[in-house]
Amino acid sequence: MDKKPKFVGTDAQGQEYEIAYPELLYTVEFTPMIDRIETEKPELLSGFHNIFKAVEPEIFQNYFNQLVDIKVSDDKMMIITKNLIQKSILERDYIEIIKEAFEVKHVRIIAQG
Repeated sequence: MDKKPKFVGTDAQGQEYEIAYPELLYTVEFTPMIDRIETEKPELLSGFHNIFKAVEPEIFQNYFNQLVDIKVSDDKMMIITKNLIQKSILERDYIEIIKEAFEVKHVRIIAQG
């Protein structure tokens, strides 16, 4: 049995077709942000702990632990979210908490899709 990942689609006539992904293309299961921070960017851990203390666990899990990426440079931060809804909620309700938690003055939030 072939275990290579494949894209399965439907053409205009409703016929199903498969396309095998090239060897260099692979999928990676999503890892929660806090797990990635611990291994890849430990300098951001204290900011995440500050956010965890400031918001309810459900809010942390749904909006902060689901982030795609965070980058910090001096007093500036860029956050990449999965979608526009997540971006809008962070901007509307949590921008000041983010600034305080990470000790930054400017936060830019970008939606991935």
